[in-house]
Amino acid sequence: MARLRGHRKTKAPRGMVSKKRLTYMVIAVASVVSLIFIYIIFSSPNSQQTVDNTLPMKAAIIDQLNATYPNSTFRQTATSILESGRFNVTYFDDKSVTVSFYKNLPTYGFGIIIFRVHSTEKATLFTSERNETATYLEYLDMLYNDQLSIVAYDESLPERYFGVRSAFVRDIMNGRFQNTIIINMGCDGLKSGTTMAPAFINRGAKVYVSWNGTVLANQTDQATTMLLRYLVQQKFSVRNAVEKTMQTVGPDPEFSSVLMYYPLYPLSAGDFVIPSIQTGTTANLVDVIAVAYFKKQTNCLVTNHNVLT
Repeated sequence: MARLRGHRKTKAPRGMVSKKRLTYMVIAVASVVSLIFIYIIFSSPNSQQTVDNTLPMKAAIIDQLNATYPNSTFRQTATSILESGRFNVTYFDDKSVTVSFYKNLPTYGFGIIIFRVHSTEKATLFTSERNETATYLEYLDMLYNDQLSIVAYDESLPERYFGVRSAFVRDIMNGRFQNTIIINMGCDGLKSGTTMAPAFINRGAKVYVSWNGTVLANQTDQATTMLLRYLVQQKFSVRNAVEKTMQTVGPDPEFSSVLMYYPLYPLSAGDFVIPSIQTGTTANLVDVIAVAYFKKQTNCLVTNHNVLT
């Protein structure tokens, strides 16, 4: 009986691609094309699904510290840097910084807010509103609920002022911030255990930058100036701008405090770059794709001989 021959697999002729490999290539090309398509759709200024990385081109310098430690050079330099980045800058001196001012701050639509403000432990932000009988009674409920507190530049002096706590940002402020970059120049703004940074983020801010301890007035002025140069003029990400500022200026020379940012997660907070004024969005493919896939799943300064605590 004749032996049956085994069936042999036929090899593709040289120069030709097998069907299996061709299928893989088609899938790979289709994936790349899909990613590019998603990027184009979501980064288009005319798209209705533009990634929400828009940033209002308005900046505020809130200079409550001007009452006890004025620095016109900082004001002029910071304003110049912001204006070079096409920001419309509004300056608020110490007399403007009241409880009512803080309450309505989110409604003003600022993209960058610089708090050159005295702060105490727990990152309580000073107002320039004195604690007098009439206002004390008016704010009694907020004082009782720890939304406001009574603060002083120096405990040995009789003057007392109202300070804004994180619960005030959480419960009392009107409206929401619009991806705002918050720069708190005060002491202890990001000291371990403080809740001011989360309060601002939950109120709509994009990222919050501050110190993790006590800082000298001239140190925070110098560091904030450098930070603005990296953020606004050189278009560094928040993470890189903070790191570069510390490399350039260094920690506080007396208290070793360092500049930090919050939140660390999601990583997009540290990766945030001030958007191009032409498009109003950041051309970051990773951010675009992440939003496309996950959008539905996620819905101290007290002056004491130049020391700010």
